[in-house]
Amino acid sequence: MAAALTDFCLYGLMVRFAGLPPVIANLISRPTGGLVSFLGNKMWTFERRTLAGTRAQALRFLATWICAYAASEILVWLFHDRLGFTPLPAKVSAEAIACSGVFLTHRVWTFAARR
Repeated sequence: MAAALTDFCLYGLMVRFAGLPPVIANLISRPTGGLVSFLGNKMWTFERRTLAGTRAQALRFLATWICAYAASEILVWLFHDRLGFTPLPAKVSAEAIACSGVFLTHRVWTFAARR
């Protein structure tokens, strides 16, 4: 939730007050939310609080995140530039689709307990 809030608030500020196009704002806001997501998932959601395994978790997180990020960028562009959605509905729609499988992926792969 904190990651999405970070992403959406930063996105909204950049679109509304900085006048950035939605796709550019998303290029900046989503990585910021991604960092918050990694830390929050590691520390609280999946309770992997030790340093052991952090590098492998970070690499798996990054692979998952890059796929969702690419989908998000394409979908923001599609919804805003091609289908005429205003910036916020374009972002909400894109994230709903792009992130639908991310939690499950993190649970079974990214932060799964390793032996």
